[in-house]
Amino acid sequence: MQIREETLQFYILFGFLLLMFLLSAGAVIVNKVKKEWLKPYGITSFALVLAFVLTILIIDPEFSNGVKLSKFTSGNRAGMIISFIVMALVAILVPLFLGKKHDIKDSDRTRSIVYASIAVALTFSLSYIRFVRFLYGGSITLVSALPILIYSYMFGIRKGVIAGFVAGVLRAVQDPFVVHAMQFLLDYPLAYALMGLSGIFRELNTFKRFSGKTRSILNFVLGSAVAIALRYLCHVLSGIFVFTVIFPMQWEGMTPVPYSIVYNLIVVVDLAIAGAVGALVLINKPARDMIENSGLLVDFNSEVSGSPDHIVEFIPKESEEEVKE
Repeated sequence: MQIREETLQFYILFGFLLLMFLLSAGAVIVNKVKKEWLKPYGITSFALVLAFVLTILIIDPEFSNGVKLSKFTSGNRAGMIISFIVMALVAILVPLFLGKKHDIKDSDRTRSIVYASIAVALTFSLSYIRFVRFLYGGSITLVSALPILIYSYMFGIRKGVIAGFVAGVLRAVQDPFVVHAMQFLLDYPLAYALMGLSGIFRELNTFKRFSGKTRSILNFVLGSAVAIALRYLCHVLSGIFVFTVIFPMQWEGMTPVPYSIVYNLIVVVDLAIAGAVGALVLINKPARDMIENSGLLVDFNSEVSGSPDHIVEFIPKESEEEVKE
């Protein structure tokens, strides 16, 4: 029995969404029942997601998505698999080794989940406001990446990568261009997860010798640049292998590598606009204080920054008079 292409694509996307929903719901339940089980639950969840990916690799589905394709060769498949593994290792190992493990209260954990939900919802909603939409996926939106960039800046790269991953899955459901399962993983969950690394310089306190606005701008802009570059690389790698099977049928003589590099610059434009808007927001002191006081990186930065005026910014208003006395 042959399964129709649209049906198989639906089953894969729906199955991935259902798995993520069940794992998220399970995490909430485990957190309520017994917090000590969260770590083994997280490891188990990761194993289940990995098993899902391996299953996709075994099935090896291809989708035309309305585009006339030649066949994926073993080289195409191997290239996409290697690209996915390399970029997935970046998304996993960087937060694991460079991300800080914060001792947080239940209220902080709840706040981080609430803010993550808001960031993902805003990213999903703003993605509908498109100024330019391109044939083979990609668009210039109303700063749809900004909520994830700011969330990572506030709560750290570990939580940022997770929020970006969820946003990527939803983006795939919202406006997919999928011709192969591995291309789906590269272009959506993984590419968006890498945006969650935008808070890396603030988390590492790289620019501690600067103070106030300068430090905030450097942390956010350079962190966003790293996130943009990694997401762009994901799309370029995916595009190289996808365009390889498109071009022989439609544009003879057109080489896929330079085309993918140029075509995916739309991602850089879209994310650069979001990063610029975020930098403008951080220039404003009240907005900067609100953002930097609301996350989990507040205590870490205030303790090691060595900037007295920065530390005073984190003192609650009700105790300001006591400090002055």
